[in-house]
Formats: sequence, structure tokens, C-alpha cells
Amino acid sequence: MVGWGIQFQSSGFIIFMAVVTLLFAANLLGLFNIQLPSSMNTWLATKGDHSYGGHFIQGMFATLLATPCSAPFLGTAVAYALGASYGELWLIFVALGIGMSLPWILFTIFPSLVKAFPRPGPWMNKLKVVFGAMMLLTSLWLTSLLSVFIGKPATVAIIGIILLTVFILVGKTFWKKAVILMSGFSVFALGGGLIIGSITADSWSTPIVDNLHWQRLDANSIPALVADGKTVFVDVTADWCITCKANKIGVVLQEPVYSELQQSNIVTMRGDWTTPSDSVTKYLQSYGRYGVPFNIVYGPNHPEGIPLPVILTSESITQALNAASGTPNG
Repeated sequence: MVGWGIQFQSSGFIIFMAVVTLLFAANLLGLFNIQLPSSMNTWLATKGDHSYGGHFIQGMFATLLATPCSAPFLGTAVAYALGASYGELWLIFVALGIGMSLPWILFTIFPSLVKAFPRPGPWMNKLKVVFGAMMLLTSLWLTSLLSVFIGKPATVAIIGIILLTVFILVGKTFWKKAVILMSGFSVFALGGGLIIGSITADSWSTPIVDNLHWQRLDANSIPALVADGKTVFVDVTADWCITCKANKIGVVLQEPVYSELQQSNIVTMRGDWTTPSDSVTKYLQSYGRYGVPFNIVYGPNHPEGIPLPVILTSESITQALNAASGTPNG
């Protein structure tokens, strides 16, 4: 989630999000229309007036419809908030609320902005197809997260079935031209992502091979290790957590942190939260955390531990290691 770090504790939640996103994509692509029952349409029409209740209903449904579209960004913010302090948590959710309501606030303050919008027309249907293709890519990405639960071959097969089904339905609905356009868009998006990824991989950071001796997280053994003069670096992570991977590639497996963690007095522990783990969950909750990544350093000078920020830096890790072990910063 910065990256995708929402709390995926079960494959069921991933499947639910992927299916919901796929349904929105199919709707935007015009494969079918999602219609509410007439009774509910009538109820909404009577509630959507200019009263406070009407405005609340309109805002609630606008947020509900917008949330799946913003999932890759919203998930990152929520995951960060769940791992932050209470003050930061409230600040982030207030900022999310302001962001969702900002268009209404702007049009209320400056009504003349409405004139800057183009008139409704055929361009709206074309824009829906673009958004539908983007939602389809999001759904495929969500589906790819299932690889840690069902394996890569099964995941690739599911993604292939989804793509084939969508292309067939689009072909039947809009003929071959639409399939060609969607195929071109998919190739362009995939190729662009690979090119950008290769460029940023070279210009950003190339990780060192991970030869650190990671022990399985055992909270009960940490006090004994600290009493023996050891400094313990704990990394709670998950395969689906992009923020965790960014921390690992950009900081943990880079100098000077990598060499610091290889010192004989340093013990590295890792808690894997890729699949549900009661022990890891309890460990996180003991520090008031409900998401990953979570890193903390224990040592003779700080047996209670020094929690690290969600976004790691080499300075934050080095300073925590020195402070916990009692080594002067140098």
C-alpha cells in the first residue's frame, strides 16, 4: 500500500474485494447494469432532498460508490493509520473524510465552477470504458494476491479465465473493435508498468541478497536474549504488503542497515502475517497495532522496545539499534 497494506487476514476478504471490483468494472464496461429495486429508488428519491438527512444520504452513497475505485490508495492510508498513534489515526481519517467531501465543499463555496464542466454527452460513455478498464486491472491485481493462498499456477489460471470471459463478453456486446482497444490498453498498461518498474529498480535501489539469519518471531524469548546482552530487531511483515516490500528493498537490504543487522550481537526476528497467525496478531495488538509493517528494536538499554516508524529509513533503524544496545551514535 507508499503501498498496499490493508489487513488481509484471509483469502475470503481478498476474493470479496476482487469480485466487487470486477462487478464495478463490468458495469462500467456496459456488460450489464446494476439497478436498485424500484422501492429503493423511490425511497432514495424522497430522501435525496436538501435537508441535512438528504445531504447525508447523498454523501454516504457517493462515498460507497467511490471507495472501490480508490482502494489501492485508500487501503494504504487505512493500513498506515491502523499502525500509527491515536492522534495520527484520527488525523488520517479526518483527512479522508475531507478529501471525499472536498468536491461538494468547493462547489458550495464557488458555484461558478459548475460552468467549467463539459456538458453531458457521448464522451461520458467513452470515459466509462476507460474507468472500467482501470477497475478491471485493479481486480486482476487483487486476484494476484491470492497466490500466497492457492499458489501461482491456480492464480494465473483464474486471471486468464477472467480476462478471456471479459473479452468474450465485450466482443459480443461491442464487437471486435472494442476487444482490440481493450487488448491494446492492457498491453500498454502492462508494458508501461514493466518499463517503469525496470527504470525505477535501477535508479531507486538494488537490494542485497537476504542472507540475514531470520528467526521466527517468539515474543517470550526476547527478554532472555536482551538479558544476555543481545539487541533484537523484529520485523512483522506479509507477502501482500507492498509497504513491507518497499522497506525491505529500499532500507533493510541496503547499506548501512544490512551490515548493522549482521553484527554478532544483533538477533533478527520475523513475524509472518501473510496468512492468519494468532501469535503474530496478539503480538501486534500488544503494541496497539492492527496492521503491517511493524518494526521494533529491543536491547539492554531499552528492554521494552523502540517502535520504528511505518516508513523505515536507514537513520531510524541505526539510531534505534544504537540506542537499544547502548552504542554511541557514530
